[in-house]
Amino acid sequence: MLVFAAALTAACLPCAAQDAGGSIEESRLRDSEDSRTGDRGIGDGWWRTLLALGIVVGLVFAARWGLRKLTGAAGGAAGGEAMRIVARTNVSGRQQILLVHCGRRLLVVGAGPEGMNTLSEITDEEEVRRMLAEAKPGKAFGDLLAGKRAEAKEAGGK
Repeated sequence: MLVFAAALTAACLPCAAQDAGGSIEESRLRDSEDSRTGDRGIGDGWWRTLLALGIVVGLVFAARWGLRKLTGAAGGAAGGEAMRIVARTNVSGRQQILLVHCGRRLLVVGAGPEGMNTLSEITDEEEVRRMLAEAKPGKAFGDLLAGKRAEAKEAGGK
């Protein structure tokens, strides 16, 4: 956006010089003469700057509106019960495992700098209820995973 503002300002300079009836060099000479004689008005040139600023601010808001229309993003925070993060744990500095409740199923999602990937999907209603009951606020997701790992070893050993 700053590049656009600089380009707009650079584009306005030749227009301002031509509006005054001459080249950029002649405009600079007139400006230096005006500054020596004090003939320059208080508001001269400021209206062009304010106009350019208004255009840039308007374009920022138009781009924001366009992005919202394109992506379908809502203005407020994402909420509701259709999907919620039940628990999360850090695997490393920039990687996490999330337990996401989505409708009647639970998704185990890996999140990192490269994006998000579904690691597992739990659709059994009894298992979903049990995991939601175990994933209480304040209880670490790592503890929940450790409990499931122990259950899997027991089931495999029988």
